[in-house]
Amino acid sequence: MGSPTEDEMHFFDGMWERNRSDPVVWIASSESLFRSFDILSACASQEVAHLRNDPPAVPRQPQVGKVALMCGGLAIEMALKALIFARESGAERAGVFTHDLPRLAGKAQCELNEQETDLLSRLTVFTTWGGRYPTPKDIEDFRPYTFPNGGWGPPTIYAIPTDFEATKVIYGRIKTILQTVAPWWAWSDAPIERRS
Repeated sequence: MGSPTEDEMHFFDGMWERNRSDPVVWIASSESLFRSFDILSACASQEVAHLRNDPPAVPRQPQVGKVALMCGGLAIEMALKALIFARESGAERAGVFTHDLPRLAGKAQCELNEQETDLLSRLTVFTTWGGRYPTPKDIEDFRPYTFPNGGWGPPTIYAIPTDFEATKVIYGRIKTILQTVAPWWAWSDAPIERRS
């Protein structure tokens, strides 16, 4: 067994370099994350429906809503990065390795209204810490969030099913744009076809 040879290390270095900016890889990751989001958001919605209808009959289970939004936010992040990589050469890709979803949407030239921009800002909370940890590293990120239409709440607040449905709409819009920019991608269950 032993360690990899120099040629094998060179192969993995090349694969890393290609995958880092290959839209196909980012689209595939996006679709996997979106599938996870879809499954988890359905589970979270079902849990809330049970709690509303018959609270005592539901045993205490770990909540999956925050994790669902983390997966949805990451799916949007990967789709936006795929869009940027499909459109731009290496020189214009500066600043793409961020989790700031509104910034990525701007770089990807996706027009968003105020509510969509707000959702992407809130999804950024879930992708960076809210779906993974009980608190962020910096206390500033834990401070109350002010909503565009007034009011405030914790940074990890979300609405079921409203935020889930809005996440699906935004992802669908990005996917539609990607289908025009990357028509060589197999968007159905067909095998992956790469551009030549």
